Amino acid sequence: LASTATRRLKMLQSHFVTAVSGEEVLKKFATVDPENLTETSKVQNLCNGEWTDTKEWEDLIDPMTGKVMGKMPNPKQSNDELKPFIDSLKSCPKSGLHNPLKKP
Repeated sequence: LASTATRRLKMLQSHFVTAVSGEEVLKKFATVDPENLTETSKVQNLCNGEWTDTKEWEDLIDPMTGKVMGKMPNPKQSNDELKPFIDSLKSCPKSGLHNPLKKP
């Protein structure tokens, strides 16, 4: 019985460590805290591994309150702001490496 309890405790500890370390990775990656958004908060686009802004911004509306909770980028074709996204899409393979028929 003691060994079962010890195994369960070790399993819980490993899950906790994974959850905490995953949270740390998320904190480094996520740049917006949805709980504390304000009208001045701005979200960015991720393109080719870099966070990018645009010349024009659009209001981000909270569906619960109807109030502006931040700004989001609004890239336009006329400003050539979409070109990096289109080029990135064109460079992607049609199917990923996870395809079991291509790489079993």
